[in-house]
Amino acid sequence: VKTGRPPTVSEVQLTCQFNVLLFLAILVPMTYSATASVEAFGFHLKELRQQIADGALGFAGAVLPVLGVWVLTLPWRSTTNSHGLLQLLEQDRSFTTVFWIVIAAVILAPLVEELIYRVVLQTWLQRIAPPREALFAVAVIFAAVHRLPDAIPLLPLALILGYVYQQRRCFLSVVLLHMLFNAANLILAVLTIPPPAAS
Repeated sequence: VKTGRPPTVSEVQLTCQFNVLLFLAILVPMTYSATASVEAFGFHLKELRQQIADGALGFAGAVLPVLGVWVLTLPWRSTTNSHGLLQLLEQDRSFTTVFWIVIAAVILAPLVEELIYRVVLQTWLQRIAPPREALFAVAVIFAAVHRLPDAIPLLPLALILGYVYQQRRCFLSVVLLHMLFNAANLILAVLTIPPPAAS
């Protein structure tokens, strides 16, 4: 769900179902791959505390660059070009709506996006291109998929996600970093977006 008209709660639920199926459709074949173990893709629980620390430190390192670039994009931001989930939140603050937004944005989007962009795409590109070029290419693709104006501040986040994955080769670290980022955005939106006008 991107920009345009806000989605309905049922559309958010359908997106969640699709993302679960997509995650499984990618992960299950990887699990049974004869060419590489899932550990090679970063699915492991070794040094669990370090993985969590890497995700938290990556999030902390992303805050200022993303915020700085986000401020630069303020002139292009409006309620009509904000993310669809934020538009939905503007219209409806019910428990059900907030619950499904959390599931979609804070849990499933990081799981699916990190699997696609870091684990699959970045890993594949690093086999055919230098690691820095692969990291940058994936970051640009990740940002572009989120459309303007969000694409611009998401580029530094994507670069940091790619760097953490490249250095640590750990799915949990990048998922946690991404989850923290999306959760912080959602909390900020709840605190700053005016509640729907009573009718």
